[in-house]
Parts: sequence; C-alpha cells; structure tokens
Amino acid sequence: MIKLEDIKKDSLINGIVPGRSVKIVSTEKIGGDTLTIYYRDGDGKLGERMLFRSDENQLDIVKAGRPWSFDANP
Repeated sequence: MIKLEDIKKDSLINGIVPGRSVKIVSTEKIGGDTLTIYYRDGDGKLGERMLFRSDENQLDIVKAGRPWSFDANP
C-alpha cells in the first residue's frame, strides 16, 4: 500500500489497471484527498484516472530491479 503523495512521475504502479503495472506520466493534485494521474500501460496506451484515499490500499509501487548482475562469488 502506498499513499497518494508517494505517486510521482516515472513511478511504476500496480493496481491502476488490473493485472498490469503502469508508468506514471504526470500527476495533478486536487485537494488533499484526490489525485489525477496520467499513465502509460505496457502496450504504450495513455490513460487517465482519478485516485482517492480509499484507493490507496489497492496500489503498490513496483520496485525496480536489475535484470542481471555480476555480484556472484567468482
């Protein structure tokens, strides 16, 4: 779970589109309990959604990881 204040440009978020993560393109704060987000899904489609405090429990930030690394013991 994340707070609306934690949603920033270029964040990857789960819970906006069912079963997919989206990349935040832009945000627009509307009052203290509402946020309009503009996002791009995995297919490159743009979308818009208004989020409320009650939506916070459905949202998660995707942790960026490296697809590979060279940290094994040689």
